[in-house]
Amino acid sequence: MSYVEGRDHDRNGSFATQRATPGSPKQKVAGLPRGHFSGVAGAAREPLPAIVPLESRVGVRLHPAGEQSE
Repeated sequence: MSYVEGRDHDRNGSFATQRATPGSPKQKVAGLPRGHFSGVAGAAREPLPAIVPLESRVGVRLHPAGEQSE
């Protein structure tokens, strides 16, 4: 079993990111709080996306009847 935790401590930066449109890349807009364009305000810290926090594995070993496993 393993546990991983990662946090973004820069969530409330001094810029917002405007989404990309066809023909133009995304852009940082200074002076606006992060999440301004998405409408997701959030806190100063948040969990990092795409990290599975808890992972476990279980194994089963099968053998034919009559054989003894050592």
